[in-house]
Amino acid sequence: MRAWRATKAKRVYAALLRIGWSLKKQVGSHRKLQRDGWLNYTF
Repeated sequence: MRAWRATKAKRVYAALLRIGWSLKKQVGSHRKLQRDGWLNYTF
């Protein structure tokens, strides 16, 4: 099994937006993301 590298949340969030996720709602630092065909995800 390959080890996962540490990554800053800013880079992960940017990658999620690039692959089709979009911001639905933000409260403080918590962001609720949405994407067609997927359940909402709190990031």
